[in-house]
Amino acid sequence: MKKIIAVLLSVLIIFSSMAIVASAATQDDAAAAAEAFNAAKVDYSGVYWKNTPDAVVNFQMKKINSLLAQIVAEKNLKGTFYSDETVTVISAKLAGVTNTKFDSIDFPGVKAQFPEAYEYITKAKEEKKTWETLGTVPFGVKDRDSFVKALGAFSANFGGVISLACAMSPDLYSGAIIPLVESLHVGKMLSFGEYAAASGFDGGKTMEILAGYVADAVEAFAKNPLYYITDVLPDFAASYDVFAKAVEANPMAAAFGLKMPGLDTLVKGLAANLNGLKLPEIGFDKLAGMATARAVESGSEGGYDVELNGDKAVVFGAILDYLKRVLEDDNNQMIIYNYLSKVLGITDTDYRDLIAAIKASDIIGIVAALSSILDTLLSKAFPLPPFVDGKVAEILKTVLRVARFLKEFISRIPMPLAK
Repeated sequence: MKKIIAVLLSVLIIFSSMAIVASAATQDDAAAAAEAFNAAKVDYSGVYWKNTPDAVVNFQMKKINSLLAQIVAEKNLKGTFYSDETVTVISAKLAGVTNTKFDSIDFPGVKAQFPEAYEYITKAKEEKKTWETLGTVPFGVKDRDSFVKALGAFSANFGGVISLACAMSPDLYSGAIIPLVESLHVGKMLSFGEYAAASGFDGGKTMEILAGYVADAVEAFAKNPLYYITDVLPDFAASYDVFAKAVEANPMAAAFGLKMPGLDTLVKGLAANLNGLKLPEIGFDKLAGMATARAVESGSEGGYDVELNGDKAVVFGAILDYLKRVLEDDNNQMIIYNYLSKVLGITDTDYRDLIAAIKASDIIGIVAALSSILDTLLSKAFPLPPFVDGKVAEILKTVLRVARFLKEFISRIPMPLAK
């Protein structure tokens, strides 16, 4: 689980972007570009939910988002992001981008801040370990702050490459780094001047800045998983090509050997970490049009840029359509089940119900399946005595469901203001 999360985060750090207009856009420029995008986009609203009213889709999506958020909280998946293994895997992936060998880096930031981790690294070098055989470096990561500091220290060499390239070519920062960060929809990136002052073009500080934005994205996802993904995905899809071309056209980036693979290649690279999962082509160009554009403040030179906010119901429909194609392969079904049973403790029955609902685009069925999965997690959090039979277990499961409903209901009741 942690390796998959770490690879995903490393992809976000390296590749995501949202540039739709030139980086030196004024508010009027960005507004005009957003208006042009909205006027030209294709309406996909009737493609995925032909037989389901919009009100039903939106209401059920709200329930799915709530269920997913509870599942994330119940399994402490956010805590899984902030771990030593995540930091180790991300740093290894980033080192691979510049083809930097493990034993060629001194790691001064680790030595200064994380003595136990540095001792582990020193021993690993003596044993001729590589990035692939290194294992998990013991930084003691437990939360957001320790994650940011550890990633900054351990991936400072990659940060040094980025900061040097940006110092020598500010356009790389404006045309690639800023869109990379702002694609996460967690606020505007530091302007070039602000970045220079905050980092001093130091590799470790550069990585701490980037890691902070990624951590903000993790927090946003944990709070609203479905809404966050369906909001960000079109922006990511629309801008990657712009970002990749900006990097490859930059002489400094080329000098450091930074070359951007296609998005499908990236996604299939993630799938490779799931023991042979076979993914069909995604079609990012189509996905990019499932959004509404607007002008937003940006760290770009002109102070504004265009942000694409996903049309959530449409994007969710596209995600389900893609999942159907993934699940057409029986081997994929088994791989995903093995993964979810390990991570979430999902039962065979719950999984079959979820697959059937996805294949039928049955949004109410998806809600029911996720609700059952959450009930199972809650039941495991409060294990039943061995003498409890099946009927009593079902009654208790129903009680848990009612209790959860009442908790949600009560949480929505406005509280009177204190006098």
